[in-house]
Amino acid sequence: MNKGRKYAIYDNNLLVLDEKGEILFLKKTNLKAPYLVKGGDENIYIVETTAKNKIFRIDAQAKDLIHEYTCIGEPLHDGDSKYFLLLTTEKGLYGIGYNGDIEPIMLCKECNISFSGLTQIKPNGKGNYICCISGNIFDLIQVLPEEVKQKELLTIATIGNLSTLTNVITSYNYNSNSYYIDVVDYSSAGMLSRKDALAKLNTEIISGKSPDMICFSNISPFHFIRNGLLTDIKSFITQDDSIDINSIAIINALENDGKIYLIDNKFCIETLIGKNAIFGDTDGWTFSDYLKLEKGLPPEAQMIYNMTKETFLFYASSRYLRYAINWETGECKFNNNEFVALLEASDRILETPENITDRHFFEAPVEIANGRMIAASVFLTNVWKLAEIEEKAGCPLSYIGWPSVDGNNGSDIWLLEPLGIMSTSTRKAGCWDFIKYMLQYSNSTGYDGVLSEYGLPVYLPVLESRIIANQKSKECPVEITDDYIERLMHLIYGIENIAMYEQTVLDIIQKESEKYFAGITTAKKTAEIIESKINIFLAEQYG
Repeated sequence: MNKGRKYAIYDNNLLVLDEKGEILFLKKTNLKAPYLVKGGDENIYIVETTAKNKIFRIDAQAKDLIHEYTCIGEPLHDGDSKYFLLLTTEKGLYGIGYNGDIEPIMLCKECNISFSGLTQIKPNGKGNYICCISGNIFDLIQVLPEEVKQKELLTIATIGNLSTLTNVITSYNYNSNSYYIDVVDYSSAGMLSRKDALAKLNTEIISGKSPDMICFSNISPFHFIRNGLLTDIKSFITQDDSIDINSIAIINALENDGKIYLIDNKFCIETLIGKNAIFGDTDGWTFSDYLKLEKGLPPEAQMIYNMTKETFLFYASSRYLRYAINWETGECKFNNNEFVALLEASDRILETPENITDRHFFEAPVEIANGRMIAASVFLTNVWKLAEIEEKAGCPLSYIGWPSVDGNNGSDIWLLEPLGIMSTSTRKAGCWDFIKYMLQYSNSTGYDGVLSEYGLPVYLPVLESRIIANQKSKECPVEITDDYIERLMHLIYGIENIAMYEQTVLDIIQKESEKYFAGITTAKKTAEIIESKINIFLAEQYG
């Protein structure tokens, strides 16, 4: 009946072509997030993505949609002679019978299989299934229970879906003979708010149901550090002869007070760029440098696009938190000359807020090259990004980051999906086994391709191989010279700050600085009040 016909959905329209490619009909569906599946009865169906998925049979003769089934759960996949359709969830693979009954085909935990990153699954016509998981093709075949590898379960707690770690987990579960990673999303795929999901996680930890690891992409780690809930990962690195601590490219940023609580396999860099003719080869600048350059600005130029006192204070103080707060002891230091200088610099800058009535779009590197801008913020997601920016500028650039009291490296490391090992875990050896695998993991195809990869590898050997692959690639948009790589690595090695902050602390700083900016109080008094209020917050939340 459907032989030779082609079906497609675009912009909520259903398009059906005959075997000659002629349009049979075009119909607006008005369905929520519709997609197509092929039933085991050879009919083509449209699934409407709702809490109770409605399944409509496409009647090409009547040129209409016939609502025939409703199914809780999704996504749905093509069926076969045994099952009308297939259903996958984080728990496993299920078959939907022709009478509407749902029965399990494969349960992930029982079979040590992860469907994290699954995009498609299809029957192969021989009683087994072909899966596309994180860009890799796998055969899902039936085996006897005694043939299933017995592995120890490790759990990673998250709030929301994982992205960059999905491929790593899928590969690890396939290759590890000892452990199996189970990802537990405490938001229940977005059904719970971040606040409720975090409360649920904390309740389980208190009740003794702690996960083995936590992904901190949507969770503040400072409560866990303060209460001794995170293990020092550095101790595993130094005790493992198969990995050198100097092979961690961002070790200077990860290590804080001699310990490492969070680690990832990828990172990005946030920095400010400026003309090398102005800044030279330095990778940092002081508040005095900023104000001196600002004083000599031509009338048509600005220091940094859309700069205000509040913005300057936010970026300067967020980096200062690394030195001001000891999260293990709960001590903080804001009532001092360094932080007072930070406040005073924030108050003295020339504000150039964005004018929405006179907004213009520009290429920051070009504006820097022609002198209309002194510095601009950039986010580096791959090894050739800086070279591309410099080529657009047409002149050598310096990577200076945000100014600080002492002029140290002003750039920040962004971890994409940082992991921490819970001190309450009884399977810390397994956690380290996974993290070591994660660091050394490299996938050179698809999303992680030579040019399209998002994020720089944390593990130096993988980073170096990625650099070489980019240098050799004929499709790289810019030439990556050895001199450029030397400067890039100098920048990476020198960064000392991880861009992860306690938002409540930043809110206190911002709120208390308002009176100072308004001229009501002094910088010294403001610093004193900020330290007092942050101390109270730390005592209440982290005591």
